[in-house]
Amino acid sequence: MKKDFIFNYLSESYKDTGILSIYYDFSGASGLFVPNNIHPINNQFGKINSNFFINKEHSPGIFISCYNEQTYSGSGIFQGQNNLKVLNNLSGNNITLFYNFGNISCNKNFTINSQQYQIPTGSIQVLSYLESEPNSSNPFEIILGLNDLNKLVLEFSGSKEYYKSINFVELGFQNIASMRLNDNYIEYTYFDVIEDEIYNKTISFTGDYFNQEKNIYIGNLPTGKYRNGYTGYFGLVDGFTAYNQYIDESTCAELARLFLKTGDQFQQINVTGITYNVIQSGFLNPTGILGTGITGYQLIPSNEIINASCGDNCIVYLRSGITGIITGEKIEYKIISQQQLSNNQNTIKYNLYDQEYASRFTKNNIVFNNKLDSDDIFEIQLYKDVQTKIEIPNYANASDIYITNDILDNRSLLIFFNGQNINSGHYELLNNNTNFRIDQSSDSINDVVLYTISNFSDNDSFIFDNTGQNINSNSFKYVGKLNNNIYDVYLNGQKLISGLNYTISGSNSGLYLRELLPSGEVYAVRDNFFHRITGNNFKYYSPSAINYNNERIWVNGLYQNKNENYILTSCFNKSLLSNEDLTTKNNAIFTGDYYRFNLV
Repeated sequence: MKKDFIFNYLSESYKDTGILSIYYDFSGASGLFVPNNIHPINNQFGKINSNFFINKEHSPGIFISCYNEQTYSGSGIFQGQNNLKVLNNLSGNNITLFYNFGNISCNKNFTINSQQYQIPTGSIQVLSYLESEPNSSNPFEIILGLNDLNKLVLEFSGSKEYYKSINFVELGFQNIASMRLNDNYIEYTYFDVIEDEIYNKTISFTGDYFNQEKNIYIGNLPTGKYRNGYTGYFGLVDGFTAYNQYIDESTCAELARLFLKTGDQFQQINVTGITYNVIQSGFLNPTGILGTGITGYQLIPSNEIINASCGDNCIVYLRSGITGIITGEKIEYKIISQQQLSNNQNTIKYNLYDQEYASRFTKNNIVFNNKLDSDDIFEIQLYKDVQTKIEIPNYANASDIYITNDILDNRSLLIFFNGQNINSGHYELLNNNTNFRIDQSSDSINDVVLYTISNFSDNDSFIFDNTGQNINSNSFKYVGKLNNNIYDVYLNGQKLISGLNYTISGSNSGLYLRELLPSGEVYAVRDNFFHRITGNNFKYYSPSAINYNNERIWVNGLYQNKNENYILTSCFNKSLLSNEDLTTKNNAIFTGDYYRFNLV
């Protein structure tokens, strides 16, 4: 991890970069604890005397329990006895700590360089320990650790109170967690940086403990504090950062992803001119929208509409260049005319992530809620791209539109409605390509709608007729020409399986569908998956040595929703990997004799 990413993000968020008080990158030359076989005592660490005291301006931490690391190839490995003391003591009531930590193996018994290790069972592994300054009049201690179920545990002991809490979300192989101290409570959080999900727990207490110097340790309890039921941490600590400020949850989520960031990417988006309403402020109306009546407006798109005459493309003046945002007032506007925005080009900045490193954070065991039997055919596609994921948009009842947080043009938009694909001929983009409406939305607003976008703009539509000529010797019929060999192919909304239902072959990447498939509309979308598996009679998928960051799954041609049709679990949770839960089907969904789905 690079400090520049943190400083840039803090600056862009209008936060003081000085709130970053401690920065350890245990894989680089910043914040290294010494000595060990990779980083011996030399001038790169500044002033070090014979007693191993380190100038904290050069290296802000040191192992105080174990100096012998000859069996390891890096500096961030803890093997149950190591204890890193942070030399920078933080004061004040409000601090935020981040830990980037992971496992060496999925097993409790493992070998490194011919040395055998065993993680004790029934004990809490201490990831971090905080305590009050010596001889404090208001002493406290905090233990952040992992239990046998691979879940975070936090214990707080104060002069008059004691609390213990478990964050019930399952950790992955590699994890990012934070501990935030804020006056009379502690929040400890697990960040799923792949799925953009946050799992937070809070402990509240009555005493005022934190307004004093605090000693911070990583990997173990300090000497003299050892006790039964606890052991040192077995694993990797790749990074540790500390801020002398309480940071809110959403900002923490962005800071957590910076542990994986490698750089920035910029994309130019063409914004076409659209018609918007010129409005004047009117009277206060509780049913109206936020706004201001002062001149000097800045244009900001809104997902809300004022009234029916506003239309889908209404842009609301939400912010005044003179007074800033007015909150608490809701003003109904009067439309006086219409104008059109000129064509322009927007620049969007994306984060680039280390895809191989990110795969350590993925819970990559796929477990279906019910075992798929011999009548089911599944298809799993795996992706390296951290950003390749399915989103659930908000639904606006008044306008029958789906509201996204993305700009949808110039890239492939893939929409699923109740598991079926909605191709580009059955949806329309609205509000400067940030929202969309689909034909099927009138059926039931409770049906599940999901979407994803990719950097590809390649997609093609064809009409497939299973009668007539142009059928080759393998009973496949030519449909059309594609520009690339990696495509997802849909027929009447259901995904087809490569090699079974269709093939892409020839120098011109011709698309061929099996003759016995029903006639209908074919939609082909370019994809960037790097591994695909199909089959049936299936309960779970463990990728073994395959590292990936996101997945898409179809069963019998229908897209499967995560946490509804399947769940993801780490390599530690063997209790879910059962071969039971066979499902009996009333009717065969897939007819093997004819290589086709029984489409409804």
